[in-house]
Amino acid sequence: MCFKKLTCLITFLLFSLLSECFLSHAYSWSFFYTTPEKSPKETFVTFYYTLGIQLAARGQILSAETFLKRCTELQPNKAEIHLSYASVLEALDRLELAEQSYKMAIALDPSLVAAHYNLGLLYDKLDRLDEGILALKSALLHAENNQLLNYDLGVLYSKKLDYQNAALYTKRAIDSGQPFAESYNNYAYALAHLGQLDQAMIAVERSLLLQPESAASIDTKGFILYKMKRYAEAVEVYRKAIQLDPTIGEIHLHWAQVHQALDQPEQALAGYENYLRLTPDAPDHQAVRELIKELKTKMDAPLQTAPASLQTPKPTSNSQIKPALRTPYTLLGEPSPSLQGT
Repeated sequence: MCFKKLTCLITFLLFSLLSECFLSHAYSWSFFYTTPEKSPKETFVTFYYTLGIQLAARGQILSAETFLKRCTELQPNKAEIHLSYASVLEALDRLELAEQSYKMAIALDPSLVAAHYNLGLLYDKLDRLDEGILALKSALLHAENNQLLNYDLGVLYSKKLDYQNAALYTKRAIDSGQPFAESYNNYAYALAHLGQLDQAMIAVERSLLLQPESAASIDTKGFILYKMKRYAEAVEVYRKAIQLDPTIGEIHLHWAQVHQALDQPEQALAGYENYLRLTPDAPDHQAVRELIKELKTKMDAPLQTAPASLQTPKPTSNSQIKPALRTPYTLLGEPSPSLQGT
């Protein structure tokens, strides 16, 4: 019995070793795949490309990069190869090289929607929002009614605090396919900033029908109530959002703002301090620290008139904007099915 188990183990190990050897050195046998319709060079490219994609799918990104880079050298005029190579470079955090490769793919095939799309998301990652918007708009020239493109364009406009365009493109996303919770949520948030509070409430309620336990959507509802000056209701909504996900710093910021509107400095102070703790890289920390300082001064001298700077500030962050639904589909070298529609 032990001998049989040992034999099975040895067989399994040998099989695993041979599989790895094949993946590492399969190009040595690529001549077996030569056909009369293909030159040896084209055969090598096809084989290397397929192997690179398989390695990427297995998570062996460095090995995938080696094979896909060789493909770009052997067949430099193939847009899809540059697209896949760029996505692997991005996965390796070689962002400048990834940008160059996406641009090469676009130069070779301006209609390659996935290349424009991935370049736009790369610019978002690099905090180059204007360039990201231009890239996504270029993609829309070839897929005007694509839901994912319109959704992500709305996300980028929201990050720029351009809520008019954020609402426009998010609404297009909703109208372009089966709406999802994040699209209704982001639309509600943009409408709230535009002062269209009744429509915003309708949109966020639709989001909550799809995801009733979404802390982000509940936070958006609290923000709408806050804008309606229904502060007591907003407090209870924010309380639920914090219970669902106490790690989202922006909800604590909103909690602080509504308590400041209610002239409850202790609760406001706690909210601001939690925000600072949970969002160490947020750009508005200095402004929040000033608010904390003024709140402490007010608590120490309750009979004094609150300084003008203690007026309830506008929200400074966009916690309600859910990250775009992005997948590394370009490792397959082809546009995602969700990017096929026009």
